[in-house]
Amino acid sequence: MKRPFTGRFIDGQVKLLYDNSLSANITVIGAALLFALLFYARIEPGQLLIWWVSILSTAAARLVLWKLHREHASRLPASRWASLYVGTTLLTGIAWGGVALFIFFHDDIIVLSMGLMIIFGLAAAAVPVLSALLPAFFAYILPPAIAVIIVLLTKGEFLSIMLALGVSIYTLLISATGRNTNRHLLHTLELQDQNRVLISTLNDEIDQRKAAQNMLEKHGEELEELVKKRTKQLLMINRNLENEIIERKRAEGNLKHQAHHDSLTSLPNRLLLDARLRHTIERAHRTGSQVAVLFLDLDHFKHINDSLGHATGDRLLAMVGERLLNCVRENDTVARLGGDEFVVVIEQISSSEEVTHLAQKLMEALGTRYEVQGQALFVSTSIGVSLFPHDGRDSETLLKNADAAMYRAKEKGRSNCVFYTRDLTVTSYDRVLLEGSLRQALDQEEFIVYYQPQISLIDGTITGVEALIRWDHPKLGLLPPSRFLPVAEESGLIIQIGEWVLKTACRQMQQWYSSSGLELQQVAVNVSGKQIRRGDLVERVRKILQETECRPEWLELEISENFIMKEAEPSIETLKGLRELGTHLAIDDFGTGYSSLSYLKQLPIDKLKIDRSFVRDLDQDPNDAAIARAIIAMGKGLQLTVIAEGVENEAQEQFLRGHKCDQVQGFLYGRPMSADRIQQRFGTKVHPSQHPIR
Repeated sequence: MKRPFTGRFIDGQVKLLYDNSLSANITVIGAALLFALLFYARIEPGQLLIWWVSILSTAAARLVLWKLHREHASRLPASRWASLYVGTTLLTGIAWGGVALFIFFHDDIIVLSMGLMIIFGLAAAAVPVLSALLPAFFAYILPPAIAVIIVLLTKGEFLSIMLALGVSIYTLLISATGRNTNRHLLHTLELQDQNRVLISTLNDEIDQRKAAQNMLEKHGEELEELVKKRTKQLLMINRNLENEIIERKRAEGNLKHQAHHDSLTSLPNRLLLDARLRHTIERAHRTGSQVAVLFLDLDHFKHINDSLGHATGDRLLAMVGERLLNCVRENDTVARLGGDEFVVVIEQISSSEEVTHLAQKLMEALGTRYEVQGQALFVSTSIGVSLFPHDGRDSETLLKNADAAMYRAKEKGRSNCVFYTRDLTVTSYDRVLLEGSLRQALDQEEFIVYYQPQISLIDGTITGVEALIRWDHPKLGLLPPSRFLPVAEESGLIIQIGEWVLKTACRQMQQWYSSSGLELQQVAVNVSGKQIRRGDLVERVRKILQETECRPEWLELEISENFIMKEAEPSIETLKGLRELGTHLAIDDFGTGYSSLSYLKQLPIDKLKIDRSFVRDLDQDPNDAAIARAIIAMGKGLQLTVIAEGVENEAQEQFLRGHKCDQVQGFLYGRPMSADRIQQRFGTKVHPSQHPIR
């Protein structure tokens, strides 16, 4: 058994042997179980148990061998796997031979008959299963057959001798059948091998044909390449002729472009503007639509030319032209008339509010910082607007009226948009009234500061308040900041209003601490971009803190993300100065802009404020939830406090608490309220933690 098996088809024989091994061993186990159940009452239990354990052990050994071959067949040669299988099969055959040792000495004819039937049946079942390898076949059937013959001959009875002779004849027949089956299997394996050789030969012929085909294709490609080369030469000649024609057309086009476009900005000049405006008016007349003409003039542009030179001024004008183009549609017209005057023609206007919105967009775009030859420049713009057909029915009238409206904008303090007539839209008229009333409101102290509580999600206590301005208008009633702050921003009054809010909030914090005993960590006050751009914000804050006797650590200044990301570099020094005073700094409306992490990590800030637009639907919108989680995680990573504004329901609160947001504010905890109401609700007579949050 130790000598390895050999043969041409030993690999195929071993594969057939192991493929049938699982079913064969299950059959052996089933037969052994059947035998034990049938003869449990007729045979000595101890003998039956010993035999049954031996059968199961050998069958289990063959199953383990089958499992190993299935998973690791390549680790051993086929002859070694054959030897192992023959060995375990021999043990199984010997175990079945043990049946004769305690069955055929039994006097019960039923036991004797059933034993012979089981042995003969297993011998017959071994033919298709084990005949793939004859040593395995004989190792299985011979041990039980020999054991039966010996036991029968030992009995010495005539019937026993006849039975022994019958078992011998049956064994020879089964052996012959197994031998014939083995020959048929070997013949089948030989045919399979011949088929493989034939397939290999056919594959070789196919490869040869492919090689010949590739050679033909290669010659065809060479011929095609030659044709392409000749064609390329002809195309080159044609291309040279076409280039000469194109150059002539380009020269003509350049002359035409120079005649109709500004040489500095490449925008249409007055001549082309007049032609386009006439064409636009004709189309609007046919369709019954409106046309808006916006006349723009840069404020104090002469100072830039005088102080920095005309080269810097020219570069600034080119950048202004680019920004104007980025703000309008493709069908609209942007032109330069000369100097720092530009005209924008907008077709198919649906309402004057649309023009107001566009004018605001243009002023914001042009008011953003410019980098010119290492200089940081800021310019504002005055805009005059005329509308077709209300303010004129020809290009000359419309331009003249828009120009006149622009001068009125300059007279009103610059950085304004003025329509040619006051009664064109309610919006423009309302803005004019509000701007005039704003100046009066500062003198007559019509503004009020409300405070909205900020709550810790850790212990539910109030940590601070945000100062929010309201305007108690004598005619229009209590106005929210969204109604008048944009006008204040445009007119420049936001600087005085911002300082008034800052001073009022600081004075209120000092009063809470000194007289009422209300101890808050800080009061948050919004700071506008224009306050920072002035360059003296640090000194003004220092002065207000001294005047109001407010401690710096009580004050938190909020700067909008949009502004700080657009003007991060020039603002960093101002923010550092505010931080050195001891005040806290927060980025407001975080997530609505395009924050640069490289700038964010440089800013001396303490807090990120998640904008309410992401809080409103975070319990329903997975995108808002993902943004809120990202902001909280980033804030934690940068060791910043994170506060969410606009919290209005418990689902939002649970989400923010679950993701470790530090603080919250919103209607769920309290609307903006007066200073007296803050004192009543969160005063020190009752500790803040004893107050219900809502």
